[in-house]
Amino acid sequence: MAQQRRGFSTNNIWVGVITLVLGIVAIYFLFIGLYKLLYLLSPVLIVLALIIDYKVVTGYLMTIWNLLKTNTIVGIGASLLTFFGYPFVSGYLFAKALFKRQLKKFEETHGTQARPKQEEFTEYEVVEDEPHLELPELRKEELPNEYDDIFGNEGS
Repeated sequence: MAQQRRGFSTNNIWVGVITLVLGIVAIYFLFIGLYKLLYLLSPVLIVLALIIDYKVVTGYLMTIWNLLKTNTIVGIGASLLTFFGYPFVSGYLFAKALFKRQLKKFEETHGTQARPKQEEFTEYEVVEDEPHLELPELRKEELPNEYDDIFGNEGS
């Protein structure tokens, strides 16, 4: 029988590199396609987000403004990311407005809030110590131990 040689092969490395490059190219084209689609839809998504819940958009803008006031460098960075990533920001704001609307509908239909308010306290009652239940003692029976029989550890 002939022995198979197992070891380092440059063919495996090239297959891996080609697969990695093709994967990165595919992700790039998916990202660009999603960017173009959201870029076309972004004005509509912003208007819909304003109609559904305007507080989502104003809250986002206030967050950016507060970042500019408190930490200018991070605020400028967030502003630039918002400017260049406008299609993704509009999609995010639309999705957040939809989620908040669904949460509000859920709270209305179930009659309870999904998150309890901080002011509500749970009522409790102090339980006095009661006498413990007395149980009879268990009888322990000695079971044969095969380990002791094999190694001669009698009565340990």
